[in-house]
Amino acid sequence: MGIKSHWMNVSRPADAIELFGCDGCYGGLAPIEDRKWNVAFSVSASRVREHRGDINALFTSLMRENDGLRSD
Repeated sequence: MGIKSHWMNVSRPADAIELFGCDGCYGGLAPIEDRKWNVAFSVSASRVREHRGDINALFTSLMRENDGLRSD
């Protein structure tokens, strides 16, 4: 499944796209218009079910798996 969200106030290089590997999935972070950032991940349906469809809980789990996803 694909999950996507837009964020503000991300302090990352605005001239780069970042990719992140996690347990059995991957995602990326890229700047878009109006100082917004796009975060998108490809995850299995079973992983979404593990978190009962709670995308915030899923994203928290992904952050625990990859140090680069955590904000400074």
